Amino acid sequence: MFSSSDLNKIKNTESRNSFDNVLQAFYSNNYSAAILLLYNLLVNDLYYKLQEMDEKGYVNCSHELEEINSIIKNDNDSNYSLVEKKIFDTYKNKRLFNSSTVDLLEYFKKTRNKCAHPFYFEEVKYIPSKDQTYLFIKGIYSEILCVESFFKNPYEVIKNDMINFEFPDLESILFGVSTPQNDLEKVKKYYIRKYFKFMTEDNFKKLFKSLVELSIAKNSDEIVESQYKHYLILRALLEYLKNNNSMSILNNEYDWSKIESKNIRDDSDNLIEEQKCFSLSYLFRVISYNINFFEEIKDRNEDLFEYLNNSLVSKGYLFKEYWGLLDYDINIAIDKFLPKSSSTRKNFNEYYYVLDNLYSILNNKKKLDILKKMLSSIPDFDSYNEADNGVELLIRILSESDNIFSSDDLGEIFELMNSNCQIYRTSRNGRDNQIKKIQDLGYDLSKYDKLVLGEKIN
Repeated sequence: MFSSSDLNKIKNTESRNSFDNVLQAFYSNNYSAAILLLYNLLVNDLYYKLQEMDEKGYVNCSHELEEINSIIKNDNDSNYSLVEKKIFDTYKNKRLFNSSTVDLLEYFKKTRNKCAHPFYFEEVKYIPSKDQTYLFIKGIYSEILCVESFFKNPYEVIKNDMINFEFPDLESILFGVSTPQNDLEKVKKYYIRKYFKFMTEDNFKKLFKSLVELSIAKNSDEIVESQYKHYLILRALLEYLKNNNSMSILNNEYDWSKIESKNIRDDSDNLIEEQKCFSLSYLFRVISYNINFFEEIKDRNEDLFEYLNNSLVSKGYLFKEYWGLLDYDINIAIDKFLPKSSSTRKNFNEYYYVLDNLYSILNNKKKLDILKKMLSSIPDFDSYNEADNGVELLIRILSESDNIFSSDDLGEIFELMNSNCQIYRTSRNGRDNQIKKIQDLGYDLSKYDKLVLGEKIN
């Protein structure tokens, strides 16, 4: 049932040895003895943890420990039950256990009392079943014995450790030295091992709210300075809950009405040396872990929801990642994408980015629609670079589509190319090579007078 590696997960040596005695009683089919031994182990382990958590500053329980130790020093055996109650009450009053653990312990205590005092409960022949005993052993092992410490205010504990942990630097991403995913893996590995696997549901809820405040909701200079650190911890937390199918515990936990849309910034369009705050893209990433967050914002913060929705349908880098928030079908969601920049060159870049990243999952009609919008956005002056990129993307899409488009399907697109001097001019270096590629794919360009080879066209 339990291997040596399982036993080693119990860090307290005395608790580990006592747990081995519990297992021996269970393997011997002495289930009442296993329950009694497990109960004594539980009380002792909870007491050790209170001492450790108080010493480390995880939980302030010095007053409760003084009372418990005072009772113990009186050396009165009759007060042992009072010590037990004080220990259990401390965990309960400080909400160090989640509700399922509380329910388990209350049920376990009643079962233990029946085993210890059967005459009192008028169950002289009471013997717990094998399955019932296993349930208690397994539950107390995983929810208490393997947990090194519990946290009252998890952010205060983690905050102290942020100074010592060598966090990845945002500048390393901006200059291409690292990636957000690499940084996340480093932080996730450390914080899961040291904190997350020891935390309760209440801990996760509290930490989630603290980190949303510090990575998204507030953007003072002092907070922005550590924004990326907080964001990485927040993502690590969300990944941990997602992987453990526990994301639902965060439903309706954060008060989204506290966030003002004017405080949500994204410096992605600024020069690298001027980029400081990324609260908009951070918020979208958080929402992507739990679709309920987007619905909660819609219900509780109309201004913020409108701002997010407008950003999603107008910024290509957001739409590419989070279009699923608009509709489960990309071919429906793409109809809502409409860049709102006053610059046609900027609009071209937005359409190009979205199409370049999503064309493989678009149906043919939508590919053509976005191609038209993209090519229509190429300015008719100083735009050779846009023309090169736009036509090259067109060729790539045609090349990968196995000639499923006819020349008639592409008529409007070829007409756009034929009417924009930035595309058809022979002074554009890539122009002839691109037209030849289109012809080699089997498309007839003969009726477009500006899209012919071997002639100088200005």
